[in-house]
Amino acid sequence: SNESTAVPANPASDSAAIAATIHQFYQWYAKTGIKLIEQHDFVDVSGKHPKLDPVVLRQFLGEFVKSATVSQEFVQNEVIYYTACSHAWQNELIDDIPTCLDHNRYYCAQDWDEKEFETAGVKANITGNRAEVQLLLKEVGSNGGPRDFEMTKEFGKWLISKVLCQ
Repeated sequence: SNESTAVPANPASDSAAIAATIHQFYQWYAKTGIKLIEQHDFVDVSGKHPKLDPVVLRQFLGEFVKSATVSQEFVQNEVIYYTACSHAWQNELIDDIPTCLDHNRYYCAQDWDEKEFETAGVKANITGNRAEVQLLLKEVGSNGGPRDFEMTKEFGKWLISKVLCQ
């Protein structure tokens, strides 16, 4: 049995690693990620209704992978999310803001204080290589309270697999 050689879970170091990944994601996102939609606009507005351009969406999400903070599962979850959103677009005109794009997907807000996302503590519920995580943003403040994430440990590093906006 390999169980005796398994490294025991270390909640303190795992929580610190999880916090570091989330903070690193938001540092990257504030600098780089937020501009990506201008370079990789995956909403095709050439017709009467907005359409999802899956090739451009993959390029957009590929840039997130380069941040070294998100998993392949994150990419799959985002493709599922935007595909679901795009079904509503069939009933929307290109002059409208498409469903799901009326707020910032990763800050889960229309207005935010990015510094708090880069420094707030975390609470992590870790089960093996998966974790349910809460970024402990202040209830009273421009960010309006905690944000939830799902994370997965791949090749020894905690990566974001899902950003859960309420």
